[in-house]
Amino acid sequence: MGPHLPSIFLLGKSHGHIDDFKPLAAQMTGFNKGYSYNIKNVFTGEYPNLKIDYSLVLLKRGDLPNAGSPSAISSAPGQLNFSWIDNNGKGKAMKSDMAFVAAFSEEKDNWECELDAANRSTGNYSLNLKQFSGKSVHTYIGFISADRNEVSDSMYTGIVEIQKENTP
Repeated sequence: MGPHLPSIFLLGKSHGHIDDFKPLAAQMTGFNKGYSYNIKNVFTGEYPNLKIDYSLVLLKRGDLPNAGSPSAISSAPGQLNFSWIDNNGKGKAMKSDMAFVAAFSEEKDNWECELDAANRSTGNYSLNLKQFSGKSVHTYIGFISADRNEVSDSMYTGIVEIQKENTP
């Protein structure tokens, strides 16, 4: 069976906080615009040997500035640590903007996300990923304005292997 995208789009649709691609959607829903964008841009190879380039997946898209120098690492068992440089005051960016973070395990075909992770001004957030302990995940970050009217493009922050928890 080839690659599939349904779980990628369930992430945005199931939370319903924001119509992720709405500013770009003309004569279609934001969800459909996002699905269309990803279908056209994330596959590599030739059928039937298609693969998803997870670095090209967009979970959200908008005009709000993303943070400076975002990164993701696993510095403790079962934890994914995001960090970024606070750039409030740049364009529409405000210290009250909320980070959204996400991790996707290809092996488990499962997402974990937090849409209200931390204020932009905080500069870091730790996501509990015990269920992905010892597994590699694709990681993403972005920002949503406090009034939920603005969103940044999601940014791919790379593949991170989640440190394995010590089992007795």
